Order: sequence, then C-alpha cells, then structure tokens
Amino acid sequence: MKSVGHDIVQYYTSAQSAETVSYILFTQAAKGWTIYLYFAVDSCVVISKEAPLVSQHSFFYPIQFLERYYSSTDLLNKRATHTLELCCESKEILHGYIKRSGALGPQAYMLLESSALSLLLCVLQKEQLKTNAICQLCSFSKNPADSSKIVEAQQLLIANMKMPLTIPQLAQKVGLNQCYLKRGFKELYGQTIYDYLQEQRMTQAKVLLSNANLNMSQIADMVGFSSANSFATAFKRIVGMQPSEWAKN
Repeated sequence: MKSVGHDIVQYYTSAQSAETVSYILFTQAAKGWTIYLYFAVDSCVVISKEAPLVSQHSFFYPIQFLERYYSSTDLLNKRATHTLELCCESKEILHGYIKRSGALGPQAYMLLESSALSLLLCVLQKEQLKTNAICQLCSFSKNPADSSKIVEAQQLLIANMKMPLTIPQLAQKVGLNQCYLKRGFKELYGQTIYDYLQEQRMTQAKVLLSNANLNMSQIADMVGFSSANSFATAFKRIVGMQPSEWAKN
C-alpha cells in the first residue's frame, strides 16, 4: 500500500483486489472519516505510474481537518457507513488528482486538499440527493414508489451509457409513462434526460482521455458514440475544446 499525504488529509492506494462492482464507501474511523473508491477489476481500473493496476483508492479526513468546516461533527456522525455509486464526477476528481500528482512542495498538499474537498463535497451531495430521493423526489408526485422509479431511470441511463436506452424503453423498464418520466427527471436532476446523459458521457470521456492506452475510437465507443468524429463534435460543443486538446491539459 502506498500513502501520499500530510498530517491532515491523507491519500492511499492499494494493489488490485477482487472487486466485481465499482462503488464508494464513506465510513467513520476512530480519528476521522474515510472515503474509499473501489474499482471493479473487469470494468474500470485506474492507471498510474506507481501502481499499473490500482483498484482501491482512499482519502482520510481527520476530525481536526473537518472541524475547519463543521462547528460540530454531529452531522457527519449520523452518516456512519454508507455505500454509494462510483459516479463519473468522483472518477473525474480522482483522475484529475492522479494526473497532476507530480507536484512538489506546498503545491502537492494544495492539490491533495483541493481534490479531497471536491470528493467530499461530491459524496455528501450525492448522499443528500439519495436521501431526498427516498423521501420524495418530485413535488408533483406524492407517491414514493413513483419517486424511486425516477432514480431507477437515472441509474439505468448510467449503466447503459455505451448503448443508451431510448425514452420509450426507459419508461417501459421503470413502469412510468414517458411524459411523467420526463417531467420527474427534469425536476429532480435539473436537466432533460438527453442533456443529463450527454453531460455524463462527457464526464466519463474526460476520465477515459487520461488513459494513454485508449484511442479516440475506443473512447467514443465506450461512451456510446458511433464514431470518433461524432464523439469529437459532441465533446467540442459541450466541453468547449477538442478531446485531444483536453487530454493534453
């Protein structure tokens, strides 16, 4: 196991394990909290110079560090241990940190702290969204069963990114009519189903572009585009630069 960090926030990586599902584990320890990111061996392995195949990453947040932002740790105490989806945003934060981890001196810790905070915020927001979803997702829907179907639709979108489901297919799978599904999705996620899917594709593409072993056609296929040209056009429109330009940054 490799440890990189400071007396405050710490980052660890460990050798490849036998995980079959990618996920995030947010758990309380004796002297703070840890966010573990587990990558499934057969689907998404993080590439780094120090450990060619790394499937577990963790960020440790000591109580002293969290007390900069919380007057009391009671809020976090309630979280104990939670398992969450390893989303594209959390992957992008991790890859961004790994990509720039050659920084030295004060910059090295500034990078670690900013990445750790971004990941913590991502996890807390994701957990809050999950909690809200369980309670009541859509103000126009008072039925928790219907609310959970909106979440199921979002999960199906992510799981089938390579071969996206159409709205009729999505509606059929979750058992909602198309109009109700589109209204509920827009109210919960603040975007249309199409725009949300495109944003998630581009976020995942940014992660994949960090992998020098993948060419543009492979990346295009992995995020659901029929060709490298159509992928590059969409990436340019949404991100504001060509994929090749982003990969060099």
